[in-house]
Amino acid sequence: GQGSGVRGQKKFSRLAPHPSPLTPWGDIFISVDQARKQAKALGHSLLKEILTLAIHGILHLLGYRDHTPRDRRRMFHKQDQLLNDLGRALRARPY
Repeated sequence: GQGSGVRGQKKFSRLAPHPSPLTPWGDIFISVDQARKQAKALGHSLLKEILTLAIHGILHLLGYRDHTPRDRRRMFHKQDQLLNDLGRALRARPY
């Protein structure tokens, strides 16, 4: 848009849309029943499985892909890093 600037000079603002930090990037749906089955099959808690699925979904929203072996290694490495960081944070300051 156009407005008046200092001492009568015109100033222009940028009109190009840009995403706000509050703009949703997508949705993540987690089936608790399926997560429970997966947790049992993998031998860990339901909480860990839900956190794993949530982090996996967030990584997809951030642009990570798991279609190729290389992409999968990269994504699962990041997923494991984040799960470990979250675990350390929760142990340091349980809520």
